[in-house]
Parts: sequence; structure tokens; C-alpha cells
Amino acid sequence: GGQQAYADYISGTGTTALYFALTLPAGLEDHDGISMVSPLDLNGANLKDGILNDLDLTYVAPDTTNIFVDSLIPYVVSITTPVADTYILNEDLNFVLNYNENVDVATATPRIAVDINGTTRYADYASGTGTNALTFTYTVQAAEEDTDGISFVGSVIDLNGATIKDIGTNDSDPNLDAFTALPSLVAILVDGIVPTITSITPPAD
Repeated sequence: GGQQAYADYISGTGTTALYFALTLPAGLEDHDGISMVSPLDLNGANLKDGILNDLDLTYVAPDTTNIFVDSLIPYVVSITTPVADTYILNEDLNFVLNYNENVDVATATPRIAVDINGTTRYADYASGTGTNALTFTYTVQAAEEDTDGISFVGSVIDLNGATIKDIGTNDSDPNLDAFTALPSLVAILVDGIVPTITSITPPAD
């Protein structure tokens, strides 16, 4: 992925095969194949044969175009909330989770819990798989009302049997606030109560 990393010598001295290994640190990605760089880096060591001839450190690199790396864990970097407004019956509350990389949603429907006037409701995943922005939607139901602002319930995505993974199949961090603060929802109000005629007062007799 454009970054240089080193596979260190592990074993094999005294034989014709030397073993080098790199334990992947977090945060590396290479989806078009790694590449090897000649010559070997002695890093202060000696490589000699039995009669003390120095090894020729240059080599012809093997084909590594099918060796990929993905040690970057997907996580939510920001949350786009519905615009400040009062949402009425059948209007949608859309929450967009913006990730640090593209993710795929599979198997089932993840959801986000929100509190509407003391009742937990769920904004279900609606769209965005294959991109870095997943949209979750809740539709206002009849008789719901929240005049002082809704709020998140907890800070963890309810996977609900689903998976959210990157191209390297790393599971995403389910915490909404692992790398960003939860935004306030106090300016998002709900009024799903439809006005109805409850009685008629006629003219006096």
C-alpha cells in the first residue's frame, strides 16, 4: 500500500533456506498485491557461506501480486443525523454512519437504537453496502411524540444477526463512539399525533 515494512530473519542459519517473517501491524492495506524490494537489508548482520564469502544480497523478486494485506479495521468516523426539525407521521429519520473505508453489510439487517419519548425504537439499515456511508432509517409511527428531542440508546450498533465487514473481511468496530463523539439529537423532534375531531359543540338551543 505504498508503505515499506520489514520481514525480519527468524531461523535457518547453517542451511540453504532462511526464514523471514512480518507480523502485520494494524492499519495496513494493499489490495493490488504487495511487492518485494531487492537487495536484502543486512541491518547490521552478516550473511556468509562456510568459507566466509559474503552473500550477494540482490535477488529476483517472486510474483507477489496475489498476496494482499488488510489489517485496517473499519470504524465509524462520523455520524450524519437528520436535520433539526419536527418529524410527523410517516416521515423518515435518516442516520448516516460514515466509515474510514468501504464496508459490506450481509446476512441480516443491523440497526441503531434511539429513544423517542422514553420508548426504544430502531433505525434499520437501509442502504450503502459497498461504500463508506451506511444509511439507517426510522419512520415515525402513529401516536408517537417527543417534544424535547430524541436520543441514542447506548452507543453500539445492534448487528441483529448481520455482519459489517471490509473487503478484507475484517469485522467493523460496532461502537458508534469509538473514534467520534455521539452527536446530540435534542433538536430532532417527533410528532406522529394526527389531529382529529373529538367533539362538536353546536349552537345553543
